[in-house]
Amino acid sequence: MFGHRLAVRKLAAAGSTDLDASLIVPARALAELSRVLKGEPGTVEVIISKARNQVFFRAGSSELTSRLIDGKYPNYAQVIPSKSSTTVRVATGELTQTVRAVSLFARDSANVIRLKAQSGALTLSATTNEVGDSRAEMTANVDGSDIQIAFNARYVLDALGVIGEDEVELLFDGPLSPGLMRPPGKEHYLYVIMPVRVAMS
Repeated sequence: MFGHRLAVRKLAAAGSTDLDASLIVPARALAELSRVLKGEPGTVEVIISKARNQVFFRAGSSELTSRLIDGKYPNYAQVIPSKSSTTVRVATGELTQTVRAVSLFARDSANVIRLKAQSGALTLSATTNEVGDSRAEMTANVDGSDIQIAFNARYVLDALGVIGEDEVELLFDGPLSPGLMRPPGKEHYLYVIMPVRVAMS
């Protein structure tokens, strides 16, 4: 993150279990790896050089080598919210479409959208100086306190694009605390977004 957002993805590993290390792989290398692996079925073999300065990925007929970044990765665990006062559960596809529609009106305001959660509903809104307000309400399972909070729409869409489940869970602990998005009841993927300070109606 370390600024505005943080994504954590946990994967099961087979084979050698004697490695206990923190490795920093360049984001560009991981993006390229994702592109390369799209056509490769099965598992991915990960090999770390003895000097701990390179990592090798192998899957089927595809291979990728990347240097490792020297240094210690920040303690991201301290950024992940440990409690929440509001939990919202909604359909991933519907939320994605709603955020896209509302965010069209947010381009004049740093791409900021507002979320309002209250019993049985999640309302999204955005404002543009030229056109006015855009507001959309969707059915949601809301547990806990009502809340109004604002986020960068692009960050929300990035998270929704990789949730991979029919529903998504949004957890909040006040309008100024980080929001957490994840598949309901699962810990293998989570996405933390810092809220934006805006005036609420």
